Amino acid sequence: MSDYYRLQVLLAEGGFFCDTDFVFLKAFNPLRHYPAVIGVQCKQKMKLACGLMGAVEGSTFIKAYLDSYTGWSFDEEPWTFANVVPWRLSQQYAVHVIPRSAFYPVAWSNKTFWQGQSISMKNSYAIHLWEVHHPDLSVDVLNRTCLAAEIAKITGEPVKPSVVKVREGILSFD
Repeated sequence: MSDYYRLQVLLAEGGFFCDTDFVFLKAFNPLRHYPAVIGVQCKQKMKLACGLMGAVEGSTFIKAYLDSYTGWSFDEEPWTFANVVPWRLSQQYAVHVIPRSAFYPVAWSNKTFWQGQSISMKNSYAIHLWEVHHPDLSVDVLNRTCLAAEIAKITGEPVKPSVVKVREGILSFD
């Protein structure tokens, strides 16, 4: 139901809409000139993720995505509309499909991030934390990841070694 609502808002108002389990790394300014923006979740399985999308008001891509819900029951499997339908529509409508690293550098099944190993986020605007797989998500859990140094800046706790650095006001990851 939330995916349907996000599409209604994007069609009527434009802007960016995202799930609440994202950490933002840098401004979306370079993405604002596209008629619509969506990120790859899995290229091999031809899935785009609607967890974070942007669009101008009246976007034809968003309208087609919203129209695809016609006749669909909200009791059916939601992942088809959340992932597979937008891939098909991206072949027909004006939308800028960005690489997985932009919004989803931590893959749905990634375990290394949660164990504190560094992952490349230098081309990332945001990180989806996939709360559905981590219902215990907390500051303590995130402190075991490569985001620990940034969390320490917010919480005031001592900084432990990390691959996260701030350069000219922008987070960078080695």
